[in-house]
Amino acid sequence: MNVTPGAESAALGPRRGKRRQRVGDAPRIAPRLLTVDQVADYLSVGVFTIYSWAAGGLLTPIELPARPPREGDRPRTRLRVLRFDRVDVDRFIELRKRPQGATR
Repeated sequence: MNVTPGAESAALGPRRGKRRQRVGDAPRIAPRLLTVDQVADYLSVGVFTIYSWAAGGLLTPIELPARPPREGDRPRTRLRVLRFDRVDVDRFIELRKRPQGATR
């Protein structure tokens, strides 16, 4: 049997580690926790602005637990990436809206 390169693995299904695409049978759930890049896109600002706002207390990041240390690693108490709750980001927007007709 002649099999073209790649066709054999395609016949076996998707590779482990990759998620299968859903074929419209279920709606995609929007993530509740957003990355710095996602918040920056959502608010139409740069990522350094998000870091600055987080450092200044304007946006509150979520603290996720650290992964168990690998052999030889120093133990960490928290994850080194920032995540933001979508509800908090929406509240941030609502608190900064100007009343109608207000000028600077």
